[in-house]
Parts: sequence; C-alpha cells; structure tokens
Amino acid sequence: MRQSKIFFNSQLALSHKLIVIQNIRDAVLTGGEEASRDEVLLAIVILATHDIVDVAEEKQMPFNSPLKKAQWLNFYGKIREVPEHVKAITDIVRLRGGIKSLKLPGLTEIIAGRDLISAVSSISKPAIPLTIRERHITSARVWATSPLRMPSQLLLASAFKRFVAYGMTDDMLEVFDSMGHVTMAIDYYVQGMPGSPTLGMIIRTRTAVQKLVMLLPTAEELELNISASSTPDIYECSRLTAIIFGMAVIFPVSNSYNVLQTLVQRLKAAIEVSRIKSTDECLDIFLWILVLGGIAALDKPERPWFVSQLALLTERSKEKLNWIEAEHRLRSFLWLESTCGAGGRCLWTEVLYLLL
Repeated sequence: MRQSKIFFNSQLALSHKLIVIQNIRDAVLTGGEEASRDEVLLAIVILATHDIVDVAEEKQMPFNSPLKKAQWLNFYGKIREVPEHVKAITDIVRLRGGIKSLKLPGLTEIIAGRDLISAVSSISKPAIPLTIRERHITSARVWATSPLRMPSQLLLASAFKRFVAYGMTDDMLEVFDSMGHVTMAIDYYVQGMPGSPTLGMIIRTRTAVQKLVMLLPTAEELELNISASSTPDIYECSRLTAIIFGMAVIFPVSNSYNVLQTLVQRLKAAIEVSRIKSTDECLDIFLWILVLGGIAALDKPERPWFVSQLALLTERSKEKLNWIEAEHRLRSFLWLESTCGAGGRCLWTEVLYLLL
C-alpha cells in the first residue's frame, strides 16, 4: 500500500484504521480478559507507532551511524507517538502483571523496542521494566573476550576503571563494559570480519545495552553534590557522553538534532560544575567527553565552546597532541572510528585553527 512513500492519511489507510479503532473499542468495553488480550495490545502498539511522522532531516549528520536501518530505526525514530496510546500500552502491560506475561511471539520485543526509542528520543528512563536479557549481554561478553579478538579491540572501555576515585560507580563501569562489547560486535559485523556475530545477536544485545545506559541514575538521583566537592566528579559527564555514544553507534534513532542539542547543553553544564578541568589526571577521559560532545554539537551554538575547551586541553598536554594520538587514547574509552572518525577529524581541524 505504501509503495515508495508513507501515506498514513490516505482514504484506504484511514478506512482500515477506523475498523481497528472500532474493534479495540469493542474489546475494551467488553472488559475482562478480552480487553487485555495480546492481539488487542499489539493493535494499540501499531496505532501508537504509525500515526504522525516527523519527516524533517538534519542538514548534516554528526555521526556516520552503522545499522541505523536495522529494526527500521530510520523509520520508527521519526514517529511522534500519541500519548493516549502509549499510556494504554503501559496500563495494559501493568494490569497483565508485567511484560513477562505476554505470549504472542515477538510482542515483547516490539513493546520493549518502542519503549526504548521513546526513552532515547526524550532522554528519559524507559517506562517498561527491563526484561531479562542477561543472556544476550553475557553472550556478547563471551564473544568479545575470545582469544581470537584483536588486542586493540579489547582496549575498548578498559580505561574507565582508572577513574573510580572520580565518581565512576560499579554499575556504570559494568554498563560501559557491555557497551564496549556490543561496539566491538558492530565493528566486526560492519567490516565483514571473520568470526563476526550475527545481526540478530547484535540487535538483541544493543537493545538490552542501550536500555541499561538509559536506566543509569542521574547524579541528582544518586544525590551527588558535585559542586560542593573539591575533588573532580565525572559521573554525570560520563553518563551524558555515554548516551551520546549510544545514539551514535549502538542505537542510532533518526532525527536526533533536538535530542543531541539537549544533551550537549546538559553536558556543557555538567562539565562546568564537575571540576574535571582542575586535574591533569583526568585529561584522557576529559578528551573523550569533549570530543564526543563536540561532534554531537555540530551546527549547534555549543560547538565553539567544545572547540575552545579542546584547544585548552591540547595546550595542557605534556606532548603535542595530534589527532592520531588523540584517537589512540579515545579507543581505550568508547569509540568507533567508522562512526565517529570523520566527525572527530572535522572537529580537530577547528581546534587546530583556533590554536594558530
């Protein structure tokens, strides 16, 4: 029906939609088990995710995101959901006793995916409780730590452990470790390297990992009084940067300009109160935070600020920091060259121009 374009308001599409709405209404009015059947829930999910499409696109994309079409993220990331439908989904799932009670094959994944897209697009906590996906994350860990992997790949996310004294929590380190594993899996798959995981494994794992990222508590929720501490606290800066990386590499939703705008604004504010600039011991992780924040700030008012901070950081480095050395350090945090490299080089050109 849709052919090469989406026509949600065509006469034929609307006629089907009205039939679905009438049938849902009849089921709800009937009450009892009929109102919460899996088929009714699926119909509401479809109504919620096939209503209003935001067709606007960014003029420039800060990240060359891989697998952005997997799970139709390039389409469903543009959907503006109807709040009434979303509330109905959440209420029915709760009344059923949680998402584990759903029996229709694939329905759990559909609801969890929709919920995660909504959470990422609004920078909020997922509304649907995390389903049991430990086996997917465990499988990715086993694959990533196999002796067959390249030593350079095993460096991903390894450097975060050096900053426990500066606010890194055990939960955050565990989430970042999982982000490193799925990033490595994506890299292998995109490059078509021998022994790469299947796309299905990557999709299941990335959904679980990105959900964990979004569930990390804010500094305020942890009641961290960062501004009152004399020691730098990088927790909130790292959490926000991880969300940016997740949107760039792991779960790249479409039309991310406004979301990234909010994130770089919050990241700039978090850096200002973190005291991260005050110690040379945090230079490497500060580099990671500034580079990812600076790339995300493409075409945004905050871009010059990130460029100026990177210029100051470069001048403070003991050795002359060029892009090759900078990217080498970034790889020990969370980084994927095929996704972030072009944006990073463009950002670094602006830094060098400022240093002239």
